[in-house]
Order: sequence, then C-alpha cells, then structure tokens
Amino acid sequence: TDIAAKTASKEYVYKIASLTDGNGCVADAYSTTATVTIVGVPTATITPSAEEVCAPNTITLTASSDIAGSTFKWSDNGTGNAATQTASAAGTYNYSLVAINEVGTASCESDKVSQKVIIDEKPVVTLSSDKTSVCSGETINLTATAKIGTVAATGGTYTWTNASGTSATATVSKEAEWASGAEDVIVKVDYETAAGCKADQSDPITVTFNPAPNAPAESNKASYCMDASAADVTLEATADKNCTLQWYEKNGTTKLSKAPSISVKSKADYEYKVTQLYEGCESEPTTITIVVNEKLQPKIEINSNELCIGGTTD
Repeated sequence: TDIAAKTASKEYVYKIASLTDGNGCVADAYSTTATVTIVGVPTATITPSAEEVCAPNTITLTASSDIAGSTFKWSDNGTGNAATQTASAAGTYNYSLVAINEVGTASCESDKVSQKVIIDEKPVVTLSSDKTSVCSGETINLTATAKIGTVAATGGTYTWTNASGTSATATVSKEAEWASGAEDVIVKVDYETAAGCKADQSDPITVTFNPAPNAPAESNKASYCMDASAADVTLEATADKNCTLQWYEKNGTTKLSKAPSISVKSKADYEYKVTQLYEGCESEPTTITIVVNEKLQPKIEINSNELCIGGTTD
C-alpha cells in the first residue's frame, strides 16, 4: 500500500491478510494490523496591522496557520515563537515565519513566508525669514526646512499659517496704519511627507510691519524781513513721538545731515523738504518754502512844500 499518498492528518489502520515470499511460499494463516499517522504540513500566514506607518506608530504582525494547534518560529527581524511580533522604531523590517505542526514524534514545517514593513521616521520642520521687521506694505520671505533624521526631506506638502505659499517658501505682507501702530503677524508652517507622516507644527516666527508716519509739520514762519544784522535761521519741523527728522535739498533726494540754516541778510527764496522716520519707515515729505523779503525803506513825498495857514497837502 502507498502510505505516502495519504495526506490527510489522521490515523490509518492497515491489516495483513496473507504473506507470500518470492518463491511462492505462503505463510500459515496470519492476521495483524499496523497504525500509521499522517501529519499534515501547515501553511503559514503573516498578517500585519499595516505595511507602512509613521513613527511613533507601531506595526503588529500576527502569525496564523491553516492547521489548528500549530506553533510558530520567527526569523530575520522576528524572534521567538509568539503569535505576534511588534515593530516600534523607525526603520525597514523583514519578518519571516514558519508554522510547525507536531503530532507525536512527527514535526512538519510549513514553507517560510516573509513580510516587509516600514516605519517612517517622523519629520521635523523649522522656519526662518529673511527679515523680522519691515515697513508697511513690504514683503518678508520665509523658508521652511523639513528633515527626516539628518537628511533633507524631498517632496511632501507644506501648509502655511498667515503666509502665502504652497511649497517650502512663502511670503507675507501687510499694510499698517500710523494711527493703529505696528502690526505683528505670527507665521507657522506644517509639513507632511508623501507617505503621510506629519511633523509637529514649526515654532512660530513673529514678523512686524511698521507704519510710515504722517508728514511732519512745519515750525518756521513762511517769510522773514531782511535784516543785515540778524543771525542765520535754522529751519525746524515738528516730529511725532519716537520719530526722527530727515532733511533734503529742494530736489527731495539729496539728504542733509542736519536741519538747514538760511540767511536773512539778503532777499532770497528757499525751499527744502523734510520727512520723519519711524523704525526706518519714512513719511511723505513736507515742502518748506521760506521767503526773505526786502526791508522796508520809509520815504515821505509831498506834492507841495508851501502851504497857506489852514491848508493841506498829500
């Protein structure tokens, strides 16, 4: 009887009804039995909770067999014979498994099966800007830097808060009114890898938009009388609190290091411009025009220098 053809995992009973040797000799009548147990070869299966996750998530791998009562043996990144294995640190892992069906002294192993799983390292994103304080309406450029470990991340998605951008760079601009004061904008960025791993939101950067002040008020008189003995007059303008004045020649582009002085000793017309600055932000200019007029010279003229008593003259 071909015992090997029996594959079901159970006991088979065999009886010998007769026995004849090669010479044709027949044994005396004899009857006996033999019991053979066929042990099935199991099929092993590894079922992961996921094939790829992002740290700090973990992956659990569960072993199973089509034959109840099988034991397991893990290898490669797996160890021991427990029904489950857990991958917890960032990395790429390969778990291999065989299932073992043991009956009596027989031990039948399945073919080895393997399962690859990946735990992606959690990315980190940081934020920088080319400036942190500018004038109203100017633009600040921001750059996000994403890394996975020590390696720069490629691809992925950036989501900006209070800035305009969809990639690793963004800009922010804001108008600030002098009456309201400086405007602060808090910028943050989120990053997610192509595999869906999210970094913690970046530390915020606060950028400030300073308003330009109003044009300064003129303080000098608009005209003077010529006076040969008078000292020069230094021009003045009134600056707002925390502002400084900047004087210009008439052309409005040539800067002066200090307020100009004018002479009133002779007739002349003067024109200068002055602005005020707050945190480097400049107002519109005020044009100051000064006229030095000629000094009056009194003169008496009469149309007749001889009059009768009681008469008048012009």
